[in-house]
Amino acid sequence: MVGLYISNLAVVEETREQFQVEGYFTVEWNDPRLALPEGSRVSGHLRKLNPDDLWSPPLETANMIAHRRSAFELTVDDTGHLRYVERTDTTVSAHYSLRKFPFDTQTLEFQTEPFMPAVHEITFASRPASPTGTSGVDAGLAAWEITGLQYKTRQVEGESGMPTRQQALFQVLIKRHSGFYIWKIFLPMILMASIPWAVFWYEVQDFSGQMSVPLAIILSMVAFQLAVAKDLPRVGYITFLDAVFLTSFIFVFLCIVEIVIVYVLQVRKRPALAEIIRRTARWGFPLGYAAMLVLLRVMY
Repeated sequence: MVGLYISNLAVVEETREQFQVEGYFTVEWNDPRLALPEGSRVSGHLRKLNPDDLWSPPLETANMIAHRRSAFELTVDDTGHLRYVERTDTTVSAHYSLRKFPFDTQTLEFQTEPFMPAVHEITFASRPASPTGTSGVDAGLAAWEITGLQYKTRQVEGESGMPTRQQALFQVLIKRHSGFYIWKIFLPMILMASIPWAVFWYEVQDFSGQMSVPLAIILSMVAFQLAVAKDLPRVGYITFLDAVFLTSFIFVFLCIVEIVIVYVLQVRKRPALAEIIRRTARWGFPLGYAAMLVLLRVMY
């Protein structure tokens, strides 16, 4: 049996595809060679042993990057049941799915398996050793909340010369706190994208005055995006936040297109059509932008 108790989720790094946790790792197994004769057994009696002096299950974390052990204890009871507990600080690689960023949840995995020569000697129990779990709210980060820890076993098919082996899998479920992105990115971006709608109430003949507003907003949005880029994951696909940025840019660009079309129609003595387009834009742009944001949220 193996167990994992997380006392602190120290680091979650999407860009480097890794995370770091602090806690306790537990291994339990039976060794009849260490059992005392039945007549001399005492319930609850434990003997402390040195791991270097006896056989212990050769286990490893397949996706581990770094590991530091700060304290450990190995005990055995009179029936030969051994229990090893260590205080650990471990960095593990992970695959992040960030399409819904920043409203995403992630599953971080600890893939514990036997060292290759011993794959046929070790079988993991169907339930984890105690303690297994998290310390609750205190284990999370300002940006992440741990919502659960699951344990299961699975068979991993061998490939490239590796044997088929059993794996004990701990899955740490985490949820991102989105408040920072809502108040510091989404809200300012939406407000900036809404400012150019004021030109729909300008006089049509004031072409330069109308154009100055969306052009200034585009420059502001570009500068804003560059400023927040350091807090965004660098992935090769479009996240929800990227889609909102792109939609906002498109609607400001369409505002410029509307201004040009209405001005040209006015110059060419077609004021009636220009007025229809302008009146339609006054309510069409806000409704269209809101509908696109709702659609993006549903899609992602």
